[in-house]
Parts: sequence; structure tokens; C-alpha cells
Amino acid sequence: MNNMKISNALVYDKSNIGLDEEIRQSLKIFHKRNIYIDIVKLPSLVNIVDTEDQAIQETADNPSDYDYLILTWEGNIPNIYYYHEACIKHVMDLNAKTDGNWLVSGQIMDQYENRLMFEDPEALKWQGSFYLFPITAIVNLKQWRKLGRPEWGQVSQVAMEHVIPNRSEENIHDNYTPLTINPGSTSAKTPVKKGWNIIDVSLKNNMSVYNLSNDIRQSQTYMYPENNPKMFNDFWKSLYLMPKLSDQYLKVLQSVMPSKTPIRIDNNTWGCFIRNTEEYVIERLKDVFYDNMGDVDTLMLPCSGFKDVIVAAKKPAGTAIKQVIHFDIIKGCVDIRQRIIKEWDGTRSHFTHLLDDVKEDYKTKYNHPNCFHMSSMNTFDDAYLDILKNFDNEEHLHSAWLDFKQLEHKFIHADILAEPHRVTKQIKNSKVYLCLSDIAGWRSNIIGYGYKTLRNQLGAVVEHLKKNNCTGIVDYKDPATDLQLLQEFDEFLTFIKQPLQ
Repeated sequence: MNNMKISNALVYDKSNIGLDEEIRQSLKIFHKRNIYIDIVKLPSLVNIVDTEDQAIQETADNPSDYDYLILTWEGNIPNIYYYHEACIKHVMDLNAKTDGNWLVSGQIMDQYENRLMFEDPEALKWQGSFYLFPITAIVNLKQWRKLGRPEWGQVSQVAMEHVIPNRSEENIHDNYTPLTINPGSTSAKTPVKKGWNIIDVSLKNNMSVYNLSNDIRQSQTYMYPENNPKMFNDFWKSLYLMPKLSDQYLKVLQSVMPSKTPIRIDNNTWGCFIRNTEEYVIERLKDVFYDNMGDVDTLMLPCSGFKDVIVAAKKPAGTAIKQVIHFDIIKGCVDIRQRIIKEWDGTRSHFTHLLDDVKEDYKTKYNHPNCFHMSSMNTFDDAYLDILKNFDNEEHLHSAWLDFKQLEHKFIHADILAEPHRVTKQIKNSKVYLCLSDIAGWRSNIIGYGYKTLRNQLGAVVEHLKKNNCTGIVDYKDPATDLQLLQEFDEFLTFIKQPLQ
């Protein structure tokens, strides 16, 4: 290891997407001074350049005669105490596995599978196209020199000819991040993305391309500034302007931060609500409910409680509900709701038996102590009796549940406030009963975002539905007043855009 000469380069390539130049300069100095800290001191430098080709060529031509180059791209924040060491270990592992016969390692992306996952109608034209996502890559400069100093390969919508790799069945995650891609015997002409050419040269010279190790992945954080330059700028500006915080401010910050995490709720303490925190059918707004439910064909609700079957049962006679969209920010809640709808037979005894089984499964399989939030209820039978209050008797609830199970059900894991399109894209040309429950004003959301932002996020859900030629009514708790309201789409949008009186 002490004989390896490893250099580093930052590809400083985000000048044209609207990033704040003072932030870019600060982060450039961070990379220059810190990216190569490691417990084993090796000859190293950080070259900061505009392109991958410039980085590789300048490093290869350096009098120090470097053997390997670690490429990092602007927007990646490495953990300075682990990142470089993880990269060195990865080089050693690749050398041991291949006897040094490898050219490049990076975050391999199967572009066709990636576009299929995101339902790109033009996915087929990318079939056979692989690239290296620009976060971290390592180049074996010894092989690079032997193979004639190949170019990296840039984005091109013009189809380029290249080898179609034989990809591993195993992935890092999902189905578009293969562990390896290996030489293939056929070729294709497709659009291409960054790193395609160095991949092609590697495969044509009978050298597989390997994905990065988990240690490297875990020691870096890529912020995807190209996806949302404004968020990138706002994050760093806010951070730079934040003063040294006293204990009191730190405590408040710690209570606010969960609202900014992907699930907004602690991953170890979440609970699936057995009972909704809002009213089922609002007594003072019954006229609005019954006047507007007549031609509703879609129910769209979070995966908490049993409001879905209650609303379906209380609809006016003749209402032809066809589908129910269940969504939630917590994947566990989505899975639990799906299991209850699939397995519960509608009886009182089976309700308790099933929920006991679900609770025990989460405790033993996922080490989650209690996957249900019971509110003031003590037993699952209490929960059943709470649902029963909305029906004439147990037989009525039983038959209503069996009818409800026969509808088409879709289950979506998504944060509807942050990414409404992930839910609304399921619904077109429909009349919708949209229940947004108490999502916006719930605890950390209101303190973490403020009522104006939350109102805007609620409004975006309806605006997305309207773009899909949907009409309907919204059942929600207003984060500005904490009132539960039931309004038609246009009335709702007018109301939430008005300032508080």
C-alpha cells in the first residue's frame, strides 16, 4: 500500500446551473484542503479542473507519476476522516481481485432500467446504455496509459456505438445499479451519459467495470445540486449565516430537524395510527359531504385509521367508487395498510388476531417495539369498537368491509407534501375525495415549515390533480387555523391563498 501513488481531483463543473459563486468557492477550498486526509500518509494532491479528461490527463502527466486518480465531482461532500482511506482500500481490493487488470470503478448506472423505473416513455432507446454517475470514480492510470489515454465520454443525445455489457444480476440498490458490468459480444447505438467511453474501452479490452464499495458510498454525501440549485444555495446560505448556537437554540433545532428528514418522523419510533386524528365525517359539514360525494369515483387517503372504509360506507346510494389510493410517508404504514386490506375478513375476532400478528412481526423481524399508535385506546378490541360506532352493527361493518375490499386498491410510499406528483400521477379524469387529514399541521411540520409553506404544499396536491383533469373535494385540517374543513377544489385553492384575517 505504501508504494501506491494516489492523487485526487475535483471536477468543478457546476458553473452553469445557478449555484452561488461564494458557496462554490468555499466548498472548493474545503475539497482542496481536506479531501485527502487519511491515516496512511501517501503522496497526494488535489487538482481542481473543469472536466474529467483534464483531471485525468494532468494527473497522468504529473512528474510524480501517479498510479491512481480518485475523481470527485462538485456537490459531493466526503467524510474527510474515512473517505480517502475507503478509496485506498477499494483500490487494493480491486488489484487483489483482478491482478491489477481494471481500468475504472464508479457508480455504475443502467440507464434503461433507471428510466423504466421512472416510467420514461422513451426508455427503450437507452437499452444497453451504461454510465458512471458523477459522484466518485477511481481511474487506474497505469492501465489508462497502456490503453492509449482514452477519453472519459460526455453526454450525447446523438446515438453512439458501444459494447452492450453483460451486467450482474445483483445490484447495489433497486435494479439499475449493477455490482459489475462485464465484456459483451454485441454492440448498440444509443444516447450516452458521462463515463460511457471509458466503460466501452474497458470492456473492449476484456476488463470488467466494478461498482464502488459500500465503504466509499457511506463515507460520502452527494447533494444533487443539479436537481435543485435553489435548495443547494438556500441550505448553505442558511448554514453560513447561522450563529454559534446556545444550548436553548440547539435543543429547539434538534426538535425541528426531524421535519426535514425524508420521513419527518423518527425511524425507530414511528407508529401506524389505528384511529385518525381528525373527524371521520364532519357533522357541521354533512351537507357539503353528501352534496359532493354523489359522483366520486376515487378515494385518496393516508394509510392511517379506518376512515377509508367509513367514508366509502357513508357515501350516497348509487355512488360508484372504483378505486382507493392509499399513500403514506412511512413505508411501514403503507405495508401495514396493504396487509390489513388483504387479510382482514371483517370480523371482530379476526381484527384483534391480525393486528396482534402484525405487531409481533414488526417486533421480531424489524426490531420495532410497537408499530401501532393507539391514541387513548388500550386494546385492539377498543379500536374495533371505535370503528363500529360508525356502522349500524357488526354485520353492517362486516359487509361494508367486504365490499370495500373488492375495490381497486393502490398503495404508494410517498411524501405527498414534498412530492405530490408521485401520488397524483395515479389519477386522471376522475372525481376525487381527497383526504389530507392532519398531515400539514402535525407537530414537527408546523414548527419546521410554518403555516404558509404548508398551505402552499397542500395546494400543490390539488393543483396537480386539476392538471390531470380531476375535480373533487378536499377533507383537511388547515395548518393556519387548525380547523377541519371540507371544500371543493376551487374553493379550497381560493381559501388557502388568502391571508389570515
